[in-house]
Amino acid sequence: MSENQTSSVRFLFPPGAKIIGVGTDVVVVDRMREAIERTGQPFLNRLFSATEQLWACEQNDSAIAFSSLFAAKEAVAKSIGTGITGVVAWHDLLVDVVADKVALSGGASKRARRLSQGKECDCRLQTQIGSDFVSVTAITAEVEASRTRA
Repeated sequence: MSENQTSSVRFLFPPGAKIIGVGTDVVVVDRMREAIERTGQPFLNRLFSATEQLWACEQNDSAIAFSSLFAAKEAVAKSIGTGITGVVAWHDLLVDVVADKVALSGGASKRARRLSQGKECDCRLQTQIGSDFVSVTAITAEVEASRTRA
């Protein structure tokens, strides 16, 4: 199986899932690196949870890791039709890089439930890392409540 085929398998949802949105974001790694150097910890705290920051700082290149997290949050926010706004905040989206998923809370959860007419939602990610950029595509789907934790 090729790398692309392996990556696309991550988008598989349980039977009966209905896609409610798709979003994509691209981040130039050097811009993220410069933002971190210029604004430091306040910038990171505004965008990322302590868990996300810990994961990113443990990676070989934290700028790539933070770029991946940022792009994931933006892609999911787009997949629920809002982007990052007063309704959907950065901390409403908790990225689980290992599982290629995002947990929704606060305004993001409310928005997704409204789109899915009150049903549970599951957000899946596919990340592509290039030489100077990170691209993330997010698909959000409504699923049966018992299927979202897998």
